Amino acid sequence: MVMLMAGQQNSKIDLNKGDAVFNQSPLAWACEGNRTEVVKMLLVTSKSAQLQEKLDLNKRATGYRNTTPLHHALIEKNHDILKLLLDDPRIMRGLGATDCDGLNLLEFAFERSDQRCLTTLLLHHHTKSAVFFMDGWEIIIQKHASLVNNLELWHEWERSILDPKRKVLFPIHKLAEAGRQEAIESLLHSGMNVHELDGDNWTPADVAAGYHHKELEELLRKDDPNRKLAMHKYCQPSTFINVYQGPEITTSSTKEPSLSFVLGVNVPPTAEVMGSYLRTQEAIPPDSKCFYYEIEVLHVSNETCCVFGFCQAFVPQRSLPGWHEGSWAYHGDDGGLYIEGAWHISRESDQTFDVGDIIGCGMNFETGKGYRTKNGVLLDSCNAFDGHNFSRGKFYPCIGFGATTQGTQMQIRVTLRATEEYPFCFKGPNDGQTSEPRIQPSE
Repeated sequence: MVMLMAGQQNSKIDLNKGDAVFNQSPLAWACEGNRTEVVKMLLVTSKSAQLQEKLDLNKRATGYRNTTPLHHALIEKNHDILKLLLDDPRIMRGLGATDCDGLNLLEFAFERSDQRCLTTLLLHHHTKSAVFFMDGWEIIIQKHASLVNNLELWHEWERSILDPKRKVLFPIHKLAEAGRQEAIESLLHSGMNVHELDGDNWTPADVAAGYHHKELEELLRKDDPNRKLAMHKYCQPSTFINVYQGPEITTSSTKEPSLSFVLGVNVPPTAEVMGSYLRTQEAIPPDSKCFYYEIEVLHVSNETCCVFGFCQAFVPQRSLPGWHEGSWAYHGDDGGLYIEGAWHISRESDQTFDVGDIIGCGMNFETGKGYRTKNGVLLDSCNAFDGHNFSRGKFYPCIGFGATTQGTQMQIRVTLRATEEYPFCFKGPNDGQTSEPRIQPSE
């Protein structure tokens, strides 16, 4: 009856009218409540000339995180309702603008939904073209395709990676990272140069080795002209960049800023519960057996949590080092060692750190384990790294800290490689493993 009345000329019935608290539309409430029949009834408006323009499938709940009906279908992992929404061509209107909790639709589906729903979102003819252009698509779709091993998804990903219109940087390196040997062999046979250096001076063969694709590495090394490391040295970690938009970074002027420098970070006040995340622009070189760096905390405002560790290139939104896959970190507020989302090491007051402390974080790439120090003393990590292996991929030193409504300021001295003027406080070498790490020498 309501639908018939809404379709009448001059009807004042608003099918998108949100509730008084969340401004959430009836369609969104039906999706959240898994009311498939109600969703079907509302979507029938597409068949009526009078009603099809009156239903907004991407109506945001402005009082509740900007969620849309699509977000609720993904959260509920309701594939039937998701398919109903995607089958309606009206879903394409404003699809790219639907962000929630600072995540675009692709990031949201990857983090909050299940594999079946994400695969459907990626391959549906109404959403595929939009989703494949969203920030983070290269690594998110690669990760997902690896999990579900969907041939159609792999084909779409490879096609998009190699599409000149996409302007993907170093596409052969992306294929090597994913271990797509058949695609690279095809490019080799076509005469394409598959030995280009990326921004870190890595070749695709280096990338294949870093991601443990042994057969692909051998193929690329066999065809690769001898690399002249004297001419094309691997880049060393030296410059910190923002992973998220927002923090203002200042660096002290020194003769050798890549070795030891004062890093200042200023974050304006924000109402959003979102930390700040910095990492070096340059990855740790692939021939490194170990990497160690130290941080001296000089100033921190508003009791902000300071975090230091290692991460990979892909970092999910609203996170801190150690809270997500591919990262681990030492957190100063509770002294915790956080590894890929898991919290290890009990809260012990002598392992927390603050202004005046010198903190070190190291990686042993032969064992895939990490270690940390405080004021020159190696801290016991017990068996925290069991079940984790940080020897696969590109890694970067990283820094994180929480944002507050008052704003945040932090000043630290970063020593990425020991010098005579700024030696490491930790004299090592000992990481508690059978194979002892070797601290990188001064340059």
